[in-house]
Amino acid sequence: MSYSRWGPSNWYAFHSSSSGDDLDSQVLALWHCGDESLPDFSYADLEAVDAEWLHGHYPTASVDDIREALDIIAIFKRDVRGSLAPEEEQADA
Repeated sequence: MSYSRWGPSNWYAFHSSSSGDDLDSQVLALWHCGDESLPDFSYADLEAVDAEWLHGHYPTASVDDIREALDIIAIFKRDVRGSLAPEEEQADA
């Protein structure tokens, strides 16, 4: 699923799974047009993310870009929890 590929966004962000069906194996590719690196972050990497953390990783991103990235991360986390958490809870029962 792509979160920002189409439209006027400076981000290319999409969800991928590195190796499994649990939260820890879920990855968000969060690529900014002004950055040469193409970083991927695990779900755990994004647990306590804030604007300062994002500015450290994306120094060329504008304030509006950072706000958009925070929205993208929130949607990613909601999607992953919604699709995986119920299955994990059932496995623990």
